[in-house]
Amino acid sequence: MTEQTNVKVNHGAQAFYTDAVALFHNEHKFICDFTQTTPRIDQVEGQQQQTVVVSHNTIVLDPVTAKKFLDVLEENIANYENKFGEISIDEQETVNEDVEESETVDQVKKGDYSYIG
Repeated sequence: MTEQTNVKVNHGAQAFYTDAVALFHNEHKFICDFTQTTPRIDQVEGQQQQTVVVSHNTIVLDPVTAKKFLDVLEENIANYENKFGEISIDEQETVNEDVEESETVDQVKKGDYSYIG
């Protein structure tokens, strides 16, 4: 007799566009905090006012999964560049590890933090 297993797939939320990411790690996990910054115009007391909306989506990976993710990402970037050309990075878009003191947490002080954006 064959046992049947039902599997339900949760496809999660809608796709999330990100324009910045902060990465933290400790001995047990990697934390990727993806940020989306969206300006919009709101009407406040009859006048237009610009508002910046910041949304976050965070994923936490164990070290093995993080390493596998890096391998797959590097492979996909190589395939992309072979097909569409090299991805150029402006100086503004490079990793920023010079975090202002007001933004620091213990991990930042230890150097276990990187920010792209």
